[in-house]
Amino acid sequence: MSDKEKKDDINRRDFIKKGLKMAGALSFTGLSAGLSGCYEFDDPIGGSSVWTGGTGGTGKGFAVGGKDTGVLTTTEKYSESAGSWTVGTSMGTARSLLSSFSLGTDTGFAVGGSTPPNLSSVEKYSESAGSWTVGTSMGTARSQLSSFSLGTDLGFAVGGSGYLTSMDKYSDSAGTWTVGTNIGTGRAEHSSFSLGTDLGFVIGGNYFAIATTEKYSDSAGTWTVGTSMGTARRDHSSFSLGADTGFAVGGYYPGWFSSIEKYSDSAGTWTVGTSMGTARAFHSSFSLGTDTGFAVGGNLNTVIFSATEVYNDITGTWTSSAYLNAIRYQHSSFSL
Repeated sequence: MSDKEKKDDINRRDFIKKGLKMAGALSFTGLSAGLSGCYEFDDPIGGSSVWTGGTGGTGKGFAVGGKDTGVLTTTEKYSESAGSWTVGTSMGTARSLLSSFSLGTDTGFAVGGSTPPNLSSVEKYSESAGSWTVGTSMGTARSQLSSFSLGTDLGFAVGGSGYLTSMDKYSDSAGTWTVGTNIGTGRAEHSSFSLGTDLGFVIGGNYFAIATTEKYSDSAGTWTVGTSMGTARRDHSSFSLGADTGFAVGGYYPGWFSSIEKYSDSAGTWTVGTSMGTARAFHSSFSLGTDTGFAVGGNLNTVIFSATEVYNDITGTWTSSAYLNAIRYQHSSFSL
């Protein structure tokens, strides 16, 4: 950990201690909904967790790595048809503060993160084989990063601890990472989603949370300033539905949020969405199909969740969903 990151970590802990005092006076809607799937822990520090590609072609979602009381190699797999989570194949390397993305309907990736130290390594999952293999490492070690995918061949790793502006771009057909176009603002603890086969977004993040977003066009190879959210948030998650709609879900600053915001690319605007039942941060999200998104695990204050919630875009409502088999936060998700 660099001197700057050590200083940021100390500052962050002092800031959250103050936040916890504030949180004691707050009422978090729906806390009781998660209490049967939670665990008290001593360190509320978290990191970014994101939905990172895939539209759930096979109706399966994954929760990957993260922490309970230690850094995890374990994964869990959600089946939409069964409506339940099962224990998945473990990764080779324990990692938290990681990101994930998927390509096609068989392949997912666990990208970077921290054991500690920060990792450049990548693991590649095959659903048909039911196994993780060592992937090609990124050029830059990153934790608290975000990821997204475009089409069935390209994945992206963006920003990370130390407020990186750099991006690495992965081609699955070539099996290589190359240096991509930098974002305009250094970010960590942010999230990402993609729309269609050309557009990716980075959302919020940073220790003193920001509301700004940036929009990437792969055909142009450029980032432009996007529309800001109404609420500054960090340690939130994101997912997208269809080719026009993205979501920023929950997060922290300085209290824990149940609120969400909904983005329309055709309108170029964020609007207030329906809040989750439980405030949570340091969770993950994924989507299945064109109308369903999930918020998975995470924490509220010193409570770690196994509880999940599912969003229906047709009705505009969140409902409680199946519990994970184990609590986790600082993890990532992808769908196949």
